[in-house]
Amino acid sequence: MLKRISYRAAITDDARAFVKLMNTQYDRKIAVEYFSWQYIHPCEPTVLTCAFDGADLIGTFGLKIRVLSNGKVAGQAIDMLVAPDYRERGIFGELVRATLRKVRTQPDLLCVFPNENGRRALVGSLGWTCVGSIATCFLQKNDGELRRSETAPTLCKTRRTAFEKNDRHLHWRFDDHPHYQYRYVRSDEGLVVTKLYKDPLSGRQYGDIVDAIFDDPGRPGSYDLFIRACADLNKNDIEGVMTWALPGSPLSDIAVSLGFRQTAQKRHFCVKILDDACRQLGVLENWDLVPADAEIY
Repeated sequence: MLKRISYRAAITDDARAFVKLMNTQYDRKIAVEYFSWQYIHPCEPTVLTCAFDGADLIGTFGLKIRVLSNGKVAGQAIDMLVAPDYRERGIFGELVRATLRKVRTQPDLLCVFPNENGRRALVGSLGWTCVGSIATCFLQKNDGELRRSETAPTLCKTRRTAFEKNDRHLHWRFDDHPHYQYRYVRSDEGLVVTKLYKDPLSGRQYGDIVDAIFDDPGRPGSYDLFIRACADLNKNDIEGVMTWALPGSPLSDIAVSLGFRQTAQKRHFCVKILDDACRQLGVLENWDLVPADAEIY
């Protein structure tokens, strides 16, 4: 029999219960340092609401307030989880509503990169829209020189909306991350961020390209910078290089030209528009998203 379900903002003492709940549900494990990084010392304003059955933590919903390149404000949902025995009882919806009541800056839209369970919960009962799914792309390791096109790819220069990323955000996101060591590959053309990742189930190691910031994506130097990042990853004992990018984006154009192939693994992107002026962001092609925009990378 359920005790009275209560909701409140997370506090420091919730860290261990939070980690325990997350690690019972996901193969990718986290430590208490993640809780501190994400919620005690965040870069952007971040709220985590917890649901309790008596003293037991049974659900969480985090919201990160992020400025977009078009000046609008997005509430990016993170760490959405309700324990299996408590699902389909309205707890998730109340977590969302309680979180929105706590944020100081009301967002113009909500967005999230959910797994399949999260996608069903959001779309089925809370009125969010799944605007698309983004396939992970993979390039088998090549011990020789990467095969490249004779000319640089023709890159799409259509202006899309992205999350703002200043130096402070990049330092927090990559230098302060509690679980991964990221590597920067730089040139006058921009920046590519990579990491090594070991699959917890197979034990196989992969190289991840998690972000790419190009000063002018249409210049051949952007293509050369991406190739340098792949070659740097291939120096390690990896199966190959993985990334994902929206079709028509500079990152996707470059990856496809190098021979990256789509896999069956997909990441959904869901939104809920709160301000009619943001209706265009209900279309996936109007976004410029990279793996680092999702908290699991």
